[in-house]
Amino acid sequence: EEYLDEDDPTFLSDTVHIGIDEYWNITSSERSYMVTLIDEVKELLESKGKTVRVWSGLGSYTGSNVANYNDMVMDCWATSWDSPFQRLADGFKIVNVDQPIMYNNPGRNGRDVVNVEWMYENWDPTVFAAGKVTKGDPGLLGAKTACWADVNFIGVTEKDCDERIIR
Repeated sequence: EEYLDEDDPTFLSDTVHIGIDEYWNITSSERSYMVTLIDEVKELLESKGKTVRVWSGLGSYTGSNVANYNDMVMDCWATSWDSPFQRLADGFKIVNVDQPIMYNNPGRNGRDVVNVEWMYENWDPTVFAAGKVTKGDPGLLGAKTACWADVNFIGVTEKDCDERIIR
């Protein structure tokens, strides 16, 4: 609560991204703990008037109850883990951050920058590597690109990512 209520709060936006993806090899007891953590953080943020945002993959913790969380905004990045089409059907608001198209990972997967020429000619926010969302779907809030400098042993910095995004 100190990050939301104190004299100098950390989270000023009306939306807070809580992440929660890429927790590998989760056990049943850890899954239960993650659901409790998600529920508690969600309840706290919503009590402060915040919209909760998550990365796709929520279903790996919540299982078949994932639709119970459809008041959160989901950044859909890994369609192999979580279907943007299913999340729209479940009532989620989603943002297209599809990893094969919208990501650049300097030093990894040969994708140093997003292919803007291909995007200009072939892409719109409804396009995911796994298919297309219906144009005008009210659940699709838009799209964004992402740069992950998570291969830091080769010396990629946040500044390097910034330069790749603004090219």
